Amino acid sequence: MDMERPYVIYSAAMSLDGKTSLPQGGGNFSSPKDWEEVHRLRASVDAILVGSNTACLDNPELTVRLWKTPIPPPLRVVLDGRLRLFENARVLNDRAPTLVVTTEEAPFEKRKQWQQKGISLWVYPARPIPLPSVLKRLK
Repeated sequence: MDMERPYVIYSAAMSLDGKTSLPQGGGNFSSPKDWEEVHRLRASVDAILVGSNTACLDNPELTVRLWKTPIPPPLRVVLDGRLRLFENARVLNDRAPTLVVTTEEAPFEKRKQWQQKGISLWVYPARPIPLPSVLKRLK
């Protein structure tokens, strides 16, 4: 069956009381075995997508490190409607390709600077970013 959108896997770790992060951000609820499974899962997909809150608070690299890295590595996708992401964020390093999905609400100069640095941007007219459209384009 061919769908217009890619197959999506949702993966999250949480505490026994259902929390996925601490109030100040971060929060590691995973064991070493869990982390190995996360990296095995990352190695099996074409893209890894996070929102700007996760990207800003946890500063993840979103690469495959505890498993054999596929060639090419998974595309890292960050949904960030206002470009709140720090320019030195780990997800923007050169260990894997990164796409930042933003909106025209993000400062024009910042969008221009990021594109000049080689950061791939998809720009939508306004927030909220239309996830079905993003998924369709990623396919």
